[in-house]
Amino acid sequence: MYGIDVGHRYGRIARRDGDGRPVVATVAFGPGGPGTAAAAVTALASARDAPSQRSVALALPLDEDGERAEGALLRAAEGAGLTVLHTIAEPVAVALHYRAVVEGTDRTVLVYDQGATTLDLAVLAVAHDRTVRIVDAERHPVGGDDWDAAVAAELLHRTPDLEPSAALAAAERLRRALDGQGAEAATERIGETEAVLDRETLDRLVRPLRERARRAVADLCARTTSPPDTVLLAGGLAATPGTDAWLESALALQVRSADPAHAVVGGLLHLADFGALRVRSGPAPHREDPEPQSIARRAGAEPWPAGHPEDPPSRSANRREDPEPASRAPHAADPEPEQELKPEPEPEPEPQAEPIPAPAPAPAAPRADQEPERQPRSDPPPEPPVALAPENLFAVPVDELQAIRRGTHLLVLWAWPPGSRTARVRWRVEGDTVGGSRDTGDIRCSRRVYEHDGGLDLPVGRAAVTLTVEVLVAGPAVDCEGSSALLVDAEPPVVEYEPSVRRRLGGRVATVTFTSDSGCLLPALRIVHGVGHYRPSSAAEGTVVHDLPAQPITARVPLRVEFPLPATRGTSWLVCFPAHPDAASDSDSDSAPDVRPTALHRLRVT
Repeated sequence: MYGIDVGHRYGRIARRDGDGRPVVATVAFGPGGPGTAAAAVTALASARDAPSQRSVALALPLDEDGERAEGALLRAAEGAGLTVLHTIAEPVAVALHYRAVVEGTDRTVLVYDQGATTLDLAVLAVAHDRTVRIVDAERHPVGGDDWDAAVAAELLHRTPDLEPSAALAAAERLRRALDGQGAEAATERIGETEAVLDRETLDRLVRPLRERARRAVADLCARTTSPPDTVLLAGGLAATPGTDAWLESALALQVRSADPAHAVVGGLLHLADFGALRVRSGPAPHREDPEPQSIARRAGAEPWPAGHPEDPPSRSANRREDPEPASRAPHAADPEPEQELKPEPEPEPEPQAEPIPAPAPAPAAPRADQEPERQPRSDPPPEPPVALAPENLFAVPVDELQAIRRGTHLLVLWAWPPGSRTARVRWRVEGDTVGGSRDTGDIRCSRRVYEHDGGLDLPVGRAAVTLTVEVLVAGPAVDCEGSSALLVDAEPPVVEYEPSVRRRLGGRVATVTFTSDSGCLLPALRIVHGVGHYRPSSAAEGTVVHDLPAQPITARVPLRVEFPLPATRGTSWLVCFPAHPDAASDSDSDSAPDVRPTALHRLRVT
């Protein structure tokens, strides 16, 4: 399978090579765009780097143009001899590219897709069960063409005798040269004139355009119930150097910018191995719909019929009807209906009655005195399978619960009971948190992700943690409920030391520097000087040159100890050993620090 992204000026087709790395081919459609969806798909399918296999995944743009709608793309792909396996909205593909859809995590992200002609913004609400809801989406005419027009106006101001078309073409080449080379200036020769564009001038010229983009993002975030915590960049113009830093400073949000130009096709390639993915459009239930200019309803879900109670009048009045409603082909991103609309027991004569969006009109509901006539339709049509309700799931404890410390992270392992597919993991940090971890947490982990990752990784810090794990099993045969608990001891503080030697008039002086990320009591130590090719492994294999008494050490404040070092020939080492090994081994692990060198090779001082 390979992915196809039909853009406005550039289309991209991607596949994976023998090593699993993505290979992307870019096709330029020309100044006027591809013309039709069929022309764009045909050009991409016949590209030089297009693979021989004909199974594809299509990205659906957030566009209300009927020619570029989903049905047109599907018909164009079929006409080009392609087999469409998946279709997905472009912002959802971008989220997959950045691995923003993670099971067990709830978050809201903003997709910032800026290309040659437009800036597409989309707010995605990602749920822990791999449901992605396109809460709101809108399009603004702020793209690379506007940047080129601003640069061309500057070139015409400098050289009035230039042709406007030549200035515009030179402006595009200069801007792309700055983006591609990452240089501070670019030069372009136009006839007898040499045009120069530096990055400072480009930033000055496009500052008003960036301000328009910033206001658009700020307005979208302001009317979103759950503000996004991360911005995902996509599109060729978003790949301009400095865009991520500018957005971070302007919006005070985390910005991710890993290969924005290929973010859509990268997400399409990831879709084949992703598994179950649910895409919904519009706000979550029991929330007001976005403003009329929103185009989120076109991103993978059919709109409500005109006049439906769930369709606000403002949107019904501003919506252009789909030219081919009956020919629209379903795709993987189409959501299932929240509930099945059924005939009312009594027909309502009022015109405000809720219409049923079905190809044929529903039969009128019979009255009570006509009960025998309902026998041929005794059973309603089967409903689609749905997930089990929470009351049908039973919490079962797990076996062999254990946790392995990896710095500030815990690798949690357990044995899954038969029939279990989802686990609920909760933790509580006992005492002060270290390393920026949360005091408590509650997540869900699927068995498939657990087996793929080899366990569950939790960033909990270095303090003691209480874990509780339970799995959810369906069926009344389960006769026990509850969870398994485990107390993980705190990781002992780490004290690192590094020796050094320098020469003075009176002889050599050694310095040992101790550092720790957390405050603790440094135990009494013996600093041993060893001579030979092998470093000492105990105090008996060298000479004790300094005794360090027990003393407190402050977090991230170096403690330096100096002492004279006798003159020797050959290789010598300085190693620290506990002054009282038995007392150190019997002490509490929470209070006794782990004293270790920063690196073994640094123990060699000469």
